[in-house]
Amino acid sequence: MRVSDFGLAEFQKRIEGKCGTLNYMAPEVIKCQQQSYSVDVWSFGCIVFEMLTGQYAFNDEDDGCLEKKICSGSYKMHDKIPISATTLISECLQKIPSQRPSTKTLFFHTWIVDTTEEAEKKRKMEDINKVLGKNALKSDTANQWKRNNKSAMKDSGKGESSDAGRKTTLRNKPKIDYKE
Repeated sequence: MRVSDFGLAEFQKRIEGKCGTLNYMAPEVIKCQQQSYSVDVWSFGCIVFEMLTGQYAFNDEDDGCLEKKICSGSYKMHDKIPISATTLISECLQKIPSQRPSTKTLFFHTWIVDTTEEAEKKRKMEDINKVLGKNALKSDTANQWKRNNKSAMKDSGKGESSDAGRKTTLRNKPKIDYKE
């Protein structure tokens, strides 16, 4: 995923005044109060909500009504959003900027970490499948295969390899002379 439209981005400056798309504006932007990085956290919460539901967290035909909804923090969480994502969104959409998590804290949020770990597992399984020439070796199938083979190895008395304690070193590699 790529997030774009950074035409209003500023490096380490505070901005005052309204700028941006109303549906993603934090309450302090609407009220023309001093802004900090917490407005980006608010917008991130709005984007995650929209990605998971296909709808804006805050929406109304009338801009005045939309501003009131945003400033009151009035939005409806959908049932189809996972619980960990629900907590992320609700933390990001706090009306008081100081109560929102920092961007650094967001990197370690359960929903982001779990999603990242699951994606990494999936990528590794795809790499293994490519090497083995298999179509789709599911992680559950791989885990079951490991369990079955581990117990079979123990039953046959071959649980440990004779090379288990041996260290691999580069000492025995042939020396290559690169001089011509």
